[in-house]
Amino acid sequence: MPERTTRPDVGRALDLAGPAWKQLTHLRGKDQVFARDLHAREAWATLTTALGTEMAYAFAERGAVMWVRPDAFAAGAARRVLAATEEAGFRPVAARLVRVDRCGVRALWAYMCRWATIERLWLLDALVALGPGLLVLWADDTGESASVRLSALKGSNAPHRRTGASLRDVAGAPNRLLTMVHTADEPADVVRELGVLFPWPQRVALVPTSSSPSRTCARPASPWNS
Repeated sequence: MPERTTRPDVGRALDLAGPAWKQLTHLRGKDQVFARDLHAREAWATLTTALGTEMAYAFAERGAVMWVRPDAFAAGAARRVLAATEEAGFRPVAARLVRVDRCGVRALWAYMCRWATIERLWLLDALVALGPGLLVLWADDTGESASVRLSALKGSNAPHRRTGASLRDVAGAPNRLLTMVHTADEPADVVRELGVLFPWPQRVALVPTSSSPSRTCARPASPWNS
């Protein structure tokens, strides 16, 4: 029987080109990890298909992803978080109710979950089971990286490390688990988290809507009373 030959270059030739991840992250080695991350690769393909390569980079740099978590709604803190974000100079351009299941927990926080205890994972599963959260895409017109600035505004998950003016302070987040607010840390994470939280059709519908430079969205009706 003749020896089977493989052509690994064929599959790569048909693959959509990824970004220069080094332009989207400041962390050493993260570009290599994201170049192999399925969520990141798929979301980048959506961005370039919908916007073109140049605008995809601009979207990642100028946009910020926030998920106002179910614990923020349960605590009645969601409106305060959104108002404080707008007061800090961010402009909401798109919003969707997003429910995360146990698989979503492990995908969204994949690299953190490697070090999490089983008990912490179970608690996160119970937290997201409270209901949906609100995914908000924000624009920042200051010229800074929107995701980096929003991540700094979010504040640490440890209460003693916060300044007193962070979004987590505004929400009254009491500890490292009930942190109320999640944000993508930098442009690379903006891309990846869109791949985690939305299937392709929803991303295609969301991205052109949120890429309009002057757009401000209306918030969707919330299932929570906050």
